[in-house]
Amino acid sequence: MFFTPWKHNVVSDSNAVVVPDGCRDILIVDDAHSETSIELTDWDDCVRTVRLTKGLRMSGFRLCPGLSVDDNDLIGLEASETGMINFIEHSAAVNRESIDLVHQLTGYNVSIQSVAKQAGVSTRTLQRQFKKLKLPKPEYWRLLSRARLAASALPSRAPLVDIAVAYGYSDQSHMTRDFTRWFGTTPAQLSEDSALLEEVCQLGVGNWTVEHISIR
Repeated sequence: MFFTPWKHNVVSDSNAVVVPDGCRDILIVDDAHSETSIELTDWDDCVRTVRLTKGLRMSGFRLCPGLSVDDNDLIGLEASETGMINFIEHSAAVNRESIDLVHQLTGYNVSIQSVAKQAGVSTRTLQRQFKKLKLPKPEYWRLLSRARLAASALPSRAPLVDIAVAYGYSDQSHMTRDFTRWFGTTPAQLSEDSALLEEVCQLGVGNWTVEHISIR
C-alpha cells in the first residue's frame, strides 16, 4: 500500500518523541476547541519533540517513502477517511517515479552511483531529479535507511561491531555517530530504550517493502 493509517487520542498533556522515518504524514486534527484541520508533516532529519494537549484527536495517514504531496493540494480536501484515501492513491499514481527511486536507494549496500546507473542517468542528473521532485537528497534516503535497518537488528543482541559490519558501516564508531545523528542516542543506549526503539522500528524507509507500495 501507499500509506498506513493510524489514530491517536491524547488523554493527558504530554510530549511525544518523533524520530526520522523517511515518511510524511497527513494528519486530520481535532482539538475540540477549533475546526477540524488537515496538516502535513515534513521529512525529519533528526529527533524532535512534539507537545500534545489533552483531548487532541488525530487520524494519521503515513505516506510511503518518496510519496510527497503539496500543502496547497490539501486546501479544501475532505477531512474523511474515504476522501483521504482517494487523494493519496491519486497522488501515488502521479508520483510513482519518486517512490520507485527512493525504494531503489533503500536496498542492501546500494550506492547513489549504482541507482543512477540503473536509471540510465549520471549521479548529478539523479541529484537534480530529486530536487525537481521536491525530495530530500538521495544520500538522505540511503543513510537513513541504513541506520533504521541497523537499529532493527538491535533486539537480536548481536555484538554491535557485528551489526555495524553487517549494515555497511566502516566500524562500530561510525555506526554510533550515525545513530547519534539520526536518533539522538547511541546504539547501546537505544537497545536499552524499548519505547524509543519501537518508534525507530516503525514502518518507514528501509522496511516499507514492495508489497506495501503495490497498487491495490
